Amino acid sequence: MRTIVIILCISLAACTKFAVQPQYISNYADKSSWIAQGKIGIYNKDKGESANFHWHQQANSFNLTLYGNFGFGAHEIKQTANNKIYLKTQDGKKMRANSAQELIYKATEQNIPIDSLKYWLVGLADPNYPIIASEKDKQGNYIYLLQNGWELSYPKYNQYSANYYPMRIYLNYNEEFKVKLVINSWL
Repeated sequence: MRTIVIILCISLAACTKFAVQPQYISNYADKSSWIAQGKIGIYNKDKGESANFHWHQQANSFNLTLYGNFGFGAHEIKQTANNKIYLKTQDGKKMRANSAQELIYKATEQNIPIDSLKYWLVGLADPNYPIIASEKDKQGNYIYLLQNGWELSYPKYNQYSANYYPMRIYLNYNEEFKVKLVINSWL
């Protein structure tokens, strides 16, 4: 009798349709290649500026184009797979530095945490820094993250394929420097 009950349960389970739930990715390997387009606003106590961006991340290399305001035309920052980092300005000038953050500072005089943004932009913590505080929603996505002196809030996510990606990110550094990212599309 016991065997019949077990077989019946297995048979019924095999016939049941299961709803496929989206996966909530929590590591960078699963979100290592992407394209994001949107707008970035930077605000400090003296002024605020904005620009459009197009970011193509492919594992350890990326191509980030900033165009529009920021007091300059288009700037392109590239990091190759062998960690060569350079910035090319609209007029063709090239600059090199040890980090993308250093390049952005040289070009804009803004201290934007570009090196961490490749993680933060897809809703992940930067593995190079400890998480000081965090809060996640019921799907496991960050809605608040405190890391490397930056406070991040993620008020909105959208689902693409089986993953959730942020559509808005607010970064705050010591209440004096703020960055707002609005992602218009994930490709």
